[in-house]
Amino acid sequence: MSTSTERVVDIARKVRTPLALSGVVIAVLYAIYRQVLSLNVFENIGANPTFLLLQNVLDKLFWLALVSIVLGVISYLITALISDKPSFEVKGEIIKPSANQVARGEILCTGRAENVRPDIHLWLVVEVGGLLWPKEDEIFVDENGEWSATIYEDGTPDEFSIELFAMNSKADIYVRKWLESGRRTGDYPGLSWIPGSRRIARVGGLRLSSRA
Repeated sequence: MSTSTERVVDIARKVRTPLALSGVVIAVLYAIYRQVLSLNVFENIGANPTFLLLQNVLDKLFWLALVSIVLGVISYLITALISDKPSFEVKGEIIKPSANQVARGEILCTGRAENVRPDIHLWLVVEVGGLLWPKEDEIFVDENGEWSATIYEDGTPDEFSIELFAMNSKADIYVRKWLESGRRTGDYPGLSWIPGSRRIARVGGLRLSSRA
């Protein structure tokens, strides 16, 4: 790979945000403008043709820069949106408890999961009336693709569901901070959704034995 090509690749790796892209575009335009002004042709063609030539060059450079920045912003937004979503290759199931089961406050949960990459985190979540309550702790899959965990539930009215969520790193941090805040304040507000997460299994119709 030539030195000039390596420099271009190095710059491309460093330009990851619209602001950085704007800076690169401005630097390139400034360099091109200096090169145009250094040409020894302006004395021969006169002032008016020189003005028209420069105006034409600057107009084209302006639109090129604008298109580059817009494309950079679009690319950045698309990348950000995609990176916030957990892998859709993750699959899982909840074996216990079964749907419509009457459970005690201490609930043993078991299941299976596959295609769980190291950057994907599994959590059990209780859902009541459209709100979510993540349960401690993170779920880990063994070498056979199986998992088990015991959750505690004593404040759920009527029916509830237990759900298995796949989360990216941002969602995992979000849940851990939510749990830490709950331990500190004693308040665990229901979540309408967890950004960067995807539900991969659900068991519904559950009830606590004291409310059966």
